[in-house]
Amino acid sequence: EFKKQLDMRLPEEQVFFEQLEQELIKVNEFYKQKQALFGLRLDNIRKQQQIYDDVLGEELEATTLRARPPTMRKSLSQLVDAKYGGSSKPMLGPEPSAQLRIARSKIKRAMLEVYRGMEMLKNYRILCYTAFVKALKKYQKTAKWCDGTDYFLNRVDCCYMATSDMLNQLSCQVETMYVNRYAGG
Repeated sequence: EFKKQLDMRLPEEQVFFEQLEQELIKVNEFYKQKQALFGLRLDNIRKQQQIYDDVLGEELEATTLRARPPTMRKSLSQLVDAKYGGSSKPMLGPEPSAQLRIARSKIKRAMLEVYRGMEMLKNYRILCYTAFVKALKKYQKTAKWCDGTDYFLNRVDCCYMATSDMLNQLSCQVETMYVNRYAGG
């Protein structure tokens, strides 16, 4: 029905709505891509956090092993050498706890960057939505045609960018991870 009414309008108005449609498609695609990218980044951070937790657990076990009596340490060390073939002597280089602190700060920084990016994408969504609303209101005021404005406002309200809640869910997940892991410093 809208297409029929639009066909009876001026060519300039038809072009206006075609351009609005193209812009809506472009904005939606950009939003979907960025939202998916943030989902992937969050998955990578989760994997890195899991690796960090595993290595931290291993270091805590090693610290506990060093605190045991020398004879128990020696026998455990021999078992490890026999099972995995090689030397269980510590590797040269920075001590693991320093490496873990660096890894922890990098993960923390990555979480903050992803969260900031998500907030920027939320602002982008708000700005785009507002731009469509303002353009349509100005058109309605100029052309005095409410049906076209109402139809397209409904299209904007129903588009992926306006209805998707995935970005809010991802933001909440980042907030929860951050609070659970890094709230104490």
